[in-house]
Amino acid sequence: MYSFATAESWSSEGLWSWFVAGREARAALDAVEEAAGSLQQLSTDADWQSQGMRALHELLVELQRRAEALMAELHVRDWEITRAGAS
Repeated sequence: MYSFATAESWSSEGLWSWFVAGREARAALDAVEEAAGSLQQLSTDADWQSQGMRALHELLVELQRRAEALMAELHVRDWEITRAGAS
């Protein structure tokens, strides 16, 4: 829950920076989650018969793995930003 007592001790610039950082972290997380979902769907739906298609499949799986790692990192950053505002 947001602490108004803490907000009163922040400058308006500091509070605005905190708000913008949280908004941007959540926007980045939404974008990465959408990309990861698309990558999952592509790798699941495709028929990987040829060598070139297998290479593409492996690349898609790797990109999905990276997107999931980035999502985890963004979740941590969002949590940190939220905690900074609550303390």
